[in-house]
Amino acid sequence: MTILNATSGTSYATVSDAINAASPGDVIQLTPGTYSEDFPVISNLTIEGVGGLARLTPTLTIDPQPGDPVYQPPANAKAVLVTQGAVTLDHLEITGAAVSDADGANGAGIRYESGSLTITNSHVFGNQEGLLAGANPGANISIDHSEFDNNGAENGLTHNIYAGEIGTLTITNSYIHDALGGHEIKSRAANTIITGTRIQDGLADSSYLVDLPEGGVGVLANDVLANGPNAQNYAGVHFGGEAFPVLDPSSLTLEGITYVNLIDPMVTGGWNPVVLDQSDPYTVPTITGSTFYGVTSDQMLTDAGGSEIPGDAYATPAAGNSFQAADAAPVFDTSSPIAGGSQPVILLTTAKDTITGPGNDILIALPNTLTRGDSIDGGSGTNRLALYGGGTFDLATPAKLAHVQVVSAQEGEGGTAQTVILRAHLNATVNVSADTRADASPGITIMGAAGSDTINLGAGANTVTPGSGETVNGGSGSDTYIVTAATIGAVTINGGGSSDALVVNGGGVAVMGSKLHGLDTVQLATTTRLTANTTAGLRISGSSAGSDVITLGASSQSVISGGANETIKAKAVNAGAAVSGLGANSQLEVSTGGLIRLNAATAVSTVKLDVHGNLLLNSMSFMTAIGSSGSDTLQAGATGQTLTGGAGADKLVGYAGGHDTFKDTAAGLYDDTIKGFLPTDQIDITDLSRTGATLTTTAMGSYTSVHVVSGSSSTTFLMAGSFNQSRFTLAPDAGSGTMMTYA
Repeated sequence: MTILNATSGTSYATVSDAINAASPGDVIQLTPGTYSEDFPVISNLTIEGVGGLARLTPTLTIDPQPGDPVYQPPANAKAVLVTQGAVTLDHLEITGAAVSDADGANGAGIRYESGSLTITNSHVFGNQEGLLAGANPGANISIDHSEFDNNGAENGLTHNIYAGEIGTLTITNSYIHDALGGHEIKSRAANTIITGTRIQDGLADSSYLVDLPEGGVGVLANDVLANGPNAQNYAGVHFGGEAFPVLDPSSLTLEGITYVNLIDPMVTGGWNPVVLDQSDPYTVPTITGSTFYGVTSDQMLTDAGGSEIPGDAYATPAAGNSFQAADAAPVFDTSSPIAGGSQPVILLTTAKDTITGPGNDILIALPNTLTRGDSIDGGSGTNRLALYGGGTFDLATPAKLAHVQVVSAQEGEGGTAQTVILRAHLNATVNVSADTRADASPGITIMGAAGSDTINLGAGANTVTPGSGETVNGGSGSDTYIVTAATIGAVTINGGGSSDALVVNGGGVAVMGSKLHGLDTVQLATTTRLTANTTAGLRISGSSAGSDVITLGASSQSVISGGANETIKAKAVNAGAAVSGLGANSQLEVSTGGLIRLNAATAVSTVKLDVHGNLLLNSMSFMTAIGSSGSDTLQAGATGQTLTGGAGADKLVGYAGGHDTFKDTAAGLYDDTIKGFLPTDQIDITDLSRTGATLTTTAMGSYTSVHVVSGSSSTTFLMAGSFNQSRFTLAPDAGSGTMMTYA
């Protein structure tokens, strides 16, 4: 038998040790077997059987004989299990609780004291009280797919289920039967909801099937109720009678019920109502859509005074009830309601393991149990490898690991954090559970491998390096996905959080294809040529080394940082993206024509047009615009900007505040038109020598034609406005060209 804290990955010798060492929210797992101990109080924990039901009992007095174990009374004189706080019990058998008359003769399988309690897929039997829940107004107890039977001390005061004054008792899809001398279900809860449940006396001397002695809101829907032949109370459901007045609000609804009365009418004298209603003030139940066997319409309801209420209202077609003879009743379903939990469990060891599973099994790996000598074959069916505890789990280490369809892992932090290295072509589904220890920054690190694995992340901050062919489905946290140029197009990533990051390692040419979704940021680790997909709002960071080439895929994307000499490429429709945080000599290169209006936040050294277009710079000073070989329009948006038209007949428009530079070769300036030229602006003809240079002007309507000659080099361009030739000054520029200014 194995006792494991599945949250911390620690195994224990006893269940009590595991409970005492656990932290709130931890999950303790037990493999099938009988655990006979004096268990401490269970507080804010989950106790669950894996691979079948784990039986919990008080300490054995003697070795049990088949079908005849003998137990000591629980040391706490209360119950096998006492619960406080938020507790879940799953796939457990709980039996053997009995205490002395002096201690109340009500030893319970489960004693609820505070918090919330959830019982699923469990069997509680052979106790003086099945579930005994003390008063805790507002609290909730939920029972699902569970069986309670043969609980009771034959004193009429102990029951299969007894809930005190709590907020809500919910019982679903369960089987409650054969209470010994008491009620199948007794509830003083403000709300008692019982649906899809079988409640049967069998041959036991049970009392009421359902007793709601203080009223409250009671709902029985789609249940099967069978009053057995030895029942002590002839009514099936009791409402009120122990609280005056009953709880407010109070109502009782029976809907879609199958009710079978097997009590001999010769014994009851014909008095065997479905409902004994002793509520005060009197509450008329609602009974609809139900089928009654061995009950006539006049036996439906008895009031507080014991008088039968005419059943005509329940027999009408509108109510949808029907009445048949007892011998027409269907055969009782006595099968267990417990679902799942029957998978074989195999615990790996630190030694050399050779395992061929029977199929549909659970393989449990603790830290350091996946070793080189292991040969692990899960067998047929669907097999799960469960990783527990912190540390590194290298699935590539065993000599053989085959027929494992599911890998379950757990988020953690520090010592509880896991690093999982996947095995090539394992082709499994990796399910990562969210952290349950309230860690500040939980997560997991997964190193993928080539194959068709699907990795489903939890809610923490996780890091995954997927291999070719793998799919990663992000959780609600901030996840990081690490790819290379070789894998970026071969993986599928579905980000799920609000700040999911893609990190591109190794440089090269990396193209984001259509299989990458839900990403928020991209980080280049080293110089890379990246082509982004159309993900809206994507924020891209170039490498600190610089010289990246980043091609944007949408106008809502942005480049937020990078090194020197970065090149950001965009179509005209996407050139409005924000580009900032780059190092020196970085440029935005626009690959298509049209109207190009820079984002106000864009801050690059150069904006370059590949195709003729109409470019409007923003208000960032010291930006240079370079036109294409076509006829461009370049418009400054601030002082200190430089406009270079290129080979075509360009229009260069200065900023209204002046202090701009119109700069090009003599050939580049030829046939250009300069508008908005102010005395603080300058024109730099970069390859026309100042030595021997002369300038002449010719008025041409609202324009002035300027002709500059130096030796064999010359250029002619238009300037909007009237300019006097004598007021131009020619001087050497910073290189081998000529700088023109106007006074």
